[in-house]
This record gives sequence, C-alpha cells and structure tokens, in this order.
Amino acid sequence: MVKDSGLRILFVEDIPSDTELAERALFKQDIEFESMRVETIEEFSKQLEEFSPDIVISDYSLPVFDGMQALKILLDFDDSIPFIILTGSLNEETAVTCMKAGATDYVLKDRIKRLPFSAL
Repeated sequence: MVKDSGLRILFVEDIPSDTELAERALFKQDIEFESMRVETIEEFSKQLEEFSPDIVISDYSLPVFDGMQALKILLDFDDSIPFIILTGSLNEETAVTCMKAGATDYVLKDRIKRLPFSAL
C-alpha cells in the first residue's frame, strides 16, 4: 500500500486484515508511508535488503516464526531500525522480555490507535 512515499514500513503479519487495520490507523494520522507485508523468515530477510524499511512492525506470534525471531534478524541486520511488536495479546512479562531484547515498543491490537505515536 502506498500513501505518497515517506516512511517505509515492513509488516511481519500473517493476517492481511490486521495489516490493513494498522495501515488505516496510520492513514488517520496523515502519516505518509509505503508498506509491505511478509509472513516468513525468508521473505523478511529478503525484504530487509530489497525494501529497505525505515521501521518494522511485527506480530508477536505467526504460524511459521515469531516476532522475537524477526527482532533478532533485524538487530543482526541493522540495529538502528525501530521494531514495534503489534499483537493481540501480550502479558507484562512478555512485553518486558521484548523490550529487553531490543524492541522499540509494543502495541496491543485492541489499542491500535496508539500505533501512529509509536511509529514516529
């Protein structure tokens, strides 16, 4: 999805409608961005190189890999790219683990209106 250009967002998400909800939340705050969605480690690694994201927004749990694996891959690739966990549920202990591992922030999907403020 493209809204002019601006921010390049790489979504790690297995449910397309969840990505669309996140994009809508960003659109509502007039954030200009281009986005791409991936579901596998292979796609993620490839798009880090080819798409060159400014930020990664990742679900915590996916069928074939998870947000913590994506975070590790990103940190090894470029630790200056912000990484936000966007998930349906995250307990406090897991959130702390994500943040200690290097995640920039986390947003619960039921509080998606907070996403634009984490993404900037």
